Amino acid sequence: MKEILSCTGVAEPLAAMSAQAADAISCQGLVAFRNPSTGLVCPANQFFLLVLEPSEWRSTIDDYFMREIYAHDARSMELHAVAQDNYKVELEAWKAAAKGFRGRHASVDPADEKYAQSKDRLEAHQRLEPKPPRLRQHLFQDATKVAILEALEGTGESIGFVTDEADVLYEAGLMRSEGFGNKLFDGDKPLKWRRKDQDLDCRDPKVTVSIMAHPVAFQDRRKKRGKLSRGTGHDARYLVAAPPPKKGTRNVRGLPDKMPALNRFSQRIRARLELREAQLLAGTTAVEVLEFSDEAKEVWFDKVEWLERQQLPGGFFADTAEFATKFMGLAGRVATRQHYARGVPGPILAETLERAARIVWFHACEFRRFFSEELKAEELRRKASNLKAFLHRHHWLGASQPTEVTKNEVLQGFHPKDVAEFNQLLDILVNEGAISVSKGKPTKITLLIPAFIQAVGPTHGIFYTGPIAPTF
Repeated sequence: MKEILSCTGVAEPLAAMSAQAADAISCQGLVAFRNPSTGLVCPANQFFLLVLEPSEWRSTIDDYFMREIYAHDARSMELHAVAQDNYKVELEAWKAAAKGFRGRHASVDPADEKYAQSKDRLEAHQRLEPKPPRLRQHLFQDATKVAILEALEGTGESIGFVTDEADVLYEAGLMRSEGFGNKLFDGDKPLKWRRKDQDLDCRDPKVTVSIMAHPVAFQDRRKKRGKLSRGTGHDARYLVAAPPPKKGTRNVRGLPDKMPALNRFSQRIRARLELREAQLLAGTTAVEVLEFSDEAKEVWFDKVEWLERQQLPGGFFADTAEFATKFMGLAGRVATRQHYARGVPGPILAETLERAARIVWFHACEFRRFFSEELKAEELRRKASNLKAFLHRHHWLGASQPTEVTKNEVLQGFHPKDVAEFNQLLDILVNEGAISVSKGKPTKITLLIPAFIQAVGPTHGIFYTGPIAPTF
């Protein structure tokens, strides 16, 4: 990942989440872990949500990390086309033979002693009907419920969704039904679909999702389904991030000829895909279940206890408790993939779990920034304090005379995020007794003398002042 960052200059979360998605898609069908808290076997898949402007090179970075997956899927389509042609030839031959069997059987008298033998031969041939070849691809575009279930039909099937068109995915079955998406993430319950012409049964599905959402599309979904998506715990299943834009500062000269770290990553992905293909040809979908070392289990339970306490009033996760309950499960998936990548036998070590927890901690902070109402209120209060400092520094005329300034004058100098937020900041200062706002045109802001007698300064620093987890 460091190679990609140094050669492109893109946002670090973009590169990290793209690499993790490729890692998850390639190994989710091969490895799982046992949850120390529940004793249950959990998959190594992951859900990712990146909120980013479309000009941040998401597709380019995905091409680097997922090139082996794209190539493998392309080869699979070519082989499937050949297999489909062979199937058609075999099916026609089978139909011709079946016609002959049925004709001969129809000519035998039911009272004839050869009737039973003829019937057995016909039924035996019926059982030999060729089966159409199955196209297995690691990356899917059709996110409707039926298409997903068709791809996952059977036991232990593995697929991935990687898209920068979140608005399309939001309207599909994967995210339109939060409960269905939760089952795909958890992978521990059978999925069934009953239709007139076909019954679909999916057991132990493995699904990784990597979405890049435009900020507008993300906010639009939150308005439409935000309460349901949070209430069902669907949002908490994602590792989320919204890094600042990097356009204007990136390296536009392309990658160098030699990228040893990226080549090693690609080789590892290719080896996993080939191993998975060999297992499927052998008719097995069993996964290797990794355990945590005793020391790692102690780390696990220490963090679980800390996370539990932080859900109390005043704690870091007081109003985002849904993510706290998922935190170690998410970290377990990351740790499993990191351990598997090392290729070293034995249990998952404590240092691996610590490293995975630090990754999830970053996403926990991002989740809180997205969804914490308490944090948003604190952020607005901080911005209101900065606005008050701006008014004092640029418009305050002193205690000897009243200070009045138009709203447009302040907007031109203060540059808020948007007018709606600016109005919220004004409301906070009005409630604090620092200003009054006229309702005429132009709208005028009066700085109230008692609140501005003493100099004020902007507020900086972190918004959360409670206990920080030292081990994260």
